[in-house]
Amino acid sequence: MAGGLAKNVDLDNLDLDEIITDQFIANNTKLDSVKAFIEKSGFDISKVTDFANLPTGKLDSYVKSISSFDSWKDLLMKAMLKK
Repeated sequence: MAGGLAKNVDLDNLDLDEIITDQFIANNTKLDSVKAFIEKSGFDISKVTDFANLPTGKLDSYVKSISSFDSWKDLLMKAMLKK
């Protein structure tokens, strides 16, 4: 996606609650809110920031199933570019 930008961004230290908003989820996935994004994931998480601790392959598969993004990283990069 944004190759140069991705190399300079520390994806592990992002404020996901600021980046992944209800509006972003509604505009870029099949879901309508962050709450739905978390609930439908099937993962044992209580907030968006818990996604950072999930196995990448499973998280990427979930993101692919609810959006046109190929991975969690692609979703994050798009969300960051919208800020």
